[in-house]
Amino acid sequence: MSCYLYVHERQDIGLPFYVGKGSNNRATSKKDRNQYWHNIVNKVGFTPKIIQGNLTHVQSLNAEKLTIALFRKFFKLANLTDGGDGGNGLKGENHPLYGKPRTDEVKAKISKALQGVNAGGLAKKGIKLSNAHKLAISNSLKGKKKTPEHIKNASEASKIAKALKQKDRVKS
Repeated sequence: MSCYLYVHERQDIGLPFYVGKGSNNRATSKKDRNQYWHNIVNKVGFTPKIIQGNLTHVQSLNAEKLTIALFRKFFKLANLTDGGDGGNGLKGENHPLYGKPRTDEVKAKISKALQGVNAGGLAKKGIKLSNAHKLAISNSLKGKKKTPEHIKNASEASKIAKALKQKDRVKS
């Protein structure tokens, strides 16, 4: 996998505020960034610049550490770590944390952070959808064939939801 080293520059003054390493579209992605990074980007925007390409994963980790150490002498960075600790999308035995056991405390923190999260992002439980959003969902589902299993599961879920609503009405 070919990796690269990149910096994010503030659009207002053109100075770097973040150093990272990645592959594919990581330099332009806004996903999985810390709150300090988001605060800067929301206020002034960012320009990604690839400063070194065609690196191996290990080379990119080392380049990131060296660049962060150097840049911290001159710029206020949004990086929360000294670098060199990311996975670059690596999975299984290729991931730097593969085979390293997690403590019960770390497992509990991860579990708590993932509560209410589904495959599409944070759960939207309790958030009202606009009529336009409801209509868009409805239109996207029209004409799609439902399997007998899907119909059965939806029917059971509907019955459970109705029973829970009735139970709540009796309590109030």
